[in-house]
This record gives sequence, C-alpha cells and structure tokens, in this order.
Amino acid sequence: GALLLSVAAIHSIMLLDVATAAFAIAPLFVIAIPQPDRQDAAGNDPAHTSIWGDVRDGLRYVLQWRGLMVITVMAMVFKIALTPAFSLLPPLRRALPSAGAPS
Repeated sequence: GALLLSVAAIHSIMLLDVATAAFAIAPLFVIAIPQPDRQDAAGNDPAHTSIWGDVRDGLRYVLQWRGLMVITVMAMVFKIALTPAFSLLPPLRRALPSAGAPS
C-alpha cells in the first residue's frame, strides 16, 4: 500500500484494489460449491434448529476438545491484555524524545 502511494495516485490504487477483489470473487460465480446435508449434534432436522441451538452445539464442541479450549482461552487472555496496551502506544510515541526523527 505505502509503496504504491509513492508511485501512483490514490484513485489508481483504489481501482487496483477493486480489480483484485473482483478477480477473487469472480470464480465464486463459476465454480459450484457443494452444500452438505446439515444436522445438529443430536441428528435433528436443521429446519427445527435455532441460533441458540447452534451456539450450544458449538460451545459443546469447543469444551469437549481440550486443545481447542486451551487455544481459545489463551487468545482471549492475550486479546484482553493487549488491547488496552496498544491504545496507549500513540501517547507513548508523543512522550518519547524523537532523537532527530521527523514527527
């Protein structure tokens, strides 16, 4: 992105972005994506399931797989711990001496 800004105008870069997005989306209209038959954990008909039933099934799946549960908890802890820290980076940048660097 930043490299392109030094050699092209912003409208050209946006056009390139739209073109690459269209290039990525176009095959989805041509290639048939199979839709498997869907059943919940109890084998019930999906027409009788609800969003809360899907959430319950997903939580049950994560809780039964110990490794996935550990990774999920670790990701949550890191996210909760680092989000406030990253919000403090701009004030820290302003507080530190620039050592001759342009601001």
